[in-house]
Amino acid sequence: MNHKFKLLIAVIMLSTLVLPNAYAIGNPSVLVASNFGGRILATIPCTCTFNLKLILSPVAPTLPVEVIFQPGISILYRYGMLVPTAWVLGRTIGSSTCWVGLIPFCVPVPSVEGGIVSPLIHMVGTSLPGI
Repeated sequence: MNHKFKLLIAVIMLSTLVLPNAYAIGNPSVLVASNFGGRILATIPCTCTFNLKLILSPVAPTLPVEVIFQPGISILYRYGMLVPTAWVLGRTIGSSTCWVGLIPFCVPVPSVEGGIVSPLIHMVGTSLPGI
Protein backbone atom coordinates (compact mmCIF):
# COMPACT_ATOMS: atom_id res chain seq x y z
CA MET A 1 0.00 0.00 0.00
CA ASN A 2 0.99 3.57 -0.54
CA HIS A 3 2.58 5.20 2.54
CA LYS A 4 0.27 8.24 2.33
CA PHE A 5 -2.80 6.01 2.20
CA LYS A 6 -1.64 4.08 5.30
CA LEU A 7 -1.04 7.35 7.13
CA LEU A 8 -4.50 8.63 6.17
CA ILE A 9 -6.16 5.44 7.44
CA ALA A 10 -4.19 5.65 10.73
CA VAL A 11 -5.23 9.29 11.25
CA ILE A 12 -8.88 8.52 10.55
CA MET A 13 -8.89 5.53 12.92
CA LEU A 14 -7.21 7.54 15.65
CA SER A 15 -9.61 10.45 15.24
CA THR A 16 -12.66 8.18 15.52
CA LEU A 17 -11.35 6.88 18.84
CA VAL A 18 -9.86 10.02 20.40
CA LEU A 19 -11.84 13.06 19.24
CA PRO A 20 -15.32 11.91 20.37
CA ASN A 21 -13.96 11.15 23.83
CA ALA A 22 -12.44 14.63 24.06
CA TYR A 23 -16.01 15.78 24.78
CA ALA A 24 -15.65 14.24 28.24
CA ILE A 25 -12.87 16.71 29.12
CA GLY A 26 -15.34 19.60 28.99
CA ASN A 27 -18.19 17.61 30.54
CA PRO A 28 -17.17 16.27 33.96
CA SER A 29 -20.57 14.64 34.54
CA VAL A 30 -19.63 11.80 32.17
CA LEU A 31 -16.49 11.08 34.21
CA VAL A 32 -18.36 10.34 37.46
CA ALA A 33 -18.58 6.70 38.49
CA SER A 34 -22.10 5.36 38.94
CA ASN A 35 -23.97 2.09 39.29
CA PHE A 36 -26.41 0.74 36.72
CA GLY A 37 -28.61 -2.29 36.27
CA GLY A 38 -31.57 -3.65 34.35
CA ARG A 39 -32.55 -5.98 31.54
CA ILE A 40 -30.78 -5.73 28.19
CA LEU A 41 -33.23 -4.56 25.52
CA ALA A 42 -30.73 -4.37 22.64
CA THR A 43 -27.05 -4.63 21.84
CA ILE A 44 -25.39 -2.61 19.11
CA PRO A 45 -22.02 -3.84 17.82
CA CYS A 46 -19.83 -0.79 17.23
CA THR A 47 -17.87 -1.80 14.14
CA CYS A 48 -15.50 1.18 14.07
CA THR A 49 -14.70 1.55 17.77
CA PHE A 50 -14.71 -2.22 18.45
CA ASN A 51 -17.01 -2.03 21.47
CA LEU A 52 -20.62 -2.90 22.27
CA LYS A 53 -23.42 -0.48 23.15
CA LEU A 54 -26.03 -1.90 25.51
CA ILE A 55 -29.51 -0.43 25.82
CA LEU A 56 -31.06 -1.42 29.14
CA SER A 57 -34.53 -1.27 30.61
CA PRO A 58 -33.72 0.03 34.09
CA VAL A 59 -35.44 -1.21 37.22
CA ALA A 60 -36.74 2.28 37.99
CA PRO A 61 -39.21 3.75 35.45
CA THR A 62 -36.90 6.14 33.60
CA LEU A 63 -35.52 6.45 30.09
CA PRO A 64 -33.61 3.42 28.82
CA VAL A 65 -30.04 3.38 30.07
CA GLU A 66 -27.22 3.20 27.54
CA VAL A 67 -23.76 1.97 28.48
CA ILE A 68 -20.74 0.84 26.48
CA PHE A 69 -18.78 -2.37 27.02
CA GLN A 70 -15.16 -2.06 25.86
CA PRO A 71 -13.25 -5.36 25.58
CA GLY A 72 -9.90 -5.09 27.30
CA ILE A 73 -11.14 -2.30 29.60
CA SER A 74 -14.51 -3.47 30.90
CA ILE A 75 -14.52 -6.47 33.24
CA LEU A 76 -17.22 -9.09 32.58
CA TYR A 77 -18.32 -11.34 35.48
CA ARG A 78 -20.53 -14.38 36.04
CA TYR A 79 -22.25 -15.76 32.94
CA GLY A 80 -20.79 -13.28 30.45
CA MET A 81 -23.99 -13.00 28.46
CA LEU A 82 -24.32 -9.49 27.02
CA VAL A 83 -27.39 -10.41 24.97
CA PRO A 84 -31.01 -9.21 24.99
CA THR A 85 -33.19 -10.52 27.88
CA ALA A 86 -30.19 -11.01 30.21
CA TRP A 87 -30.11 -8.97 33.42
CA VAL A 88 -27.02 -6.92 34.23
CA LEU A 89 -25.67 -5.11 37.25
CA GLY A 90 -22.49 -3.08 37.16
CA ARG A 91 -20.50 0.08 37.61
CA THR A 92 -19.43 2.71 35.09
CA ILE A 93 -16.53 5.09 35.08
CA GLY A 94 -15.59 7.46 32.30
CA SER A 95 -17.24 7.59 28.92
CA SER A 96 -16.96 6.28 25.41
CA THR A 97 -18.70 6.44 22.05
CA CYS A 98 -20.09 3.92 19.60
CA TRP A 99 -19.24 4.38 15.93
CA VAL A 100 -20.60 2.13 13.18
CA GLY A 101 -19.84 1.74 9.50
CA LEU A 102 -16.72 0.81 7.61
CA ILE A 103 -13.51 2.68 8.38
CA PRO A 104 -13.07 5.48 7.26
CA PHE A 105 -16.82 5.96 6.71
CA CYS A 106 -17.96 5.78 10.33
CA VAL A 107 -20.82 7.61 12.02
CA PRO A 108 -21.62 7.89 15.73
CA VAL A 109 -24.65 6.12 17.19
CA PRO A 110 -26.71 8.80 18.98
CA SER A 111 -27.98 8.16 22.48
CA VAL A 112 -31.60 8.28 23.62
CA GLU A 113 -30.82 11.34 25.74
CA GLY A 114 -29.06 13.16 22.88
CA GLY A 115 -25.38 13.44 22.13
CA ILE A 116 -23.01 10.63 21.29
CA VAL A 117 -21.20 9.98 24.60
CA SER A 118 -22.34 7.14 26.86
CA PRO A 119 -20.98 5.85 30.18
CA LEU A 120 -18.19 3.29 29.90
CA ILE A 121 -18.65 0.05 31.83
CA HIS A 122 -15.93 -0.61 34.38
CA MET A 123 -17.36 -3.93 35.61
CA VAL A 124 -20.57 -5.84 34.91
CA GLY A 125 -22.17 -9.14 35.89
CA THR A 126 -24.95 -10.86 33.98
CA SER A 127 -27.65 -13.48 34.38
CA LEU A 128 -28.47 -16.15 31.85
CA PRO A 129 -30.75 -14.84 29.06
CA GLY A 130 -34.46 -14.93 29.82
CA ILE A 131 -34.05 -15.62 33.54
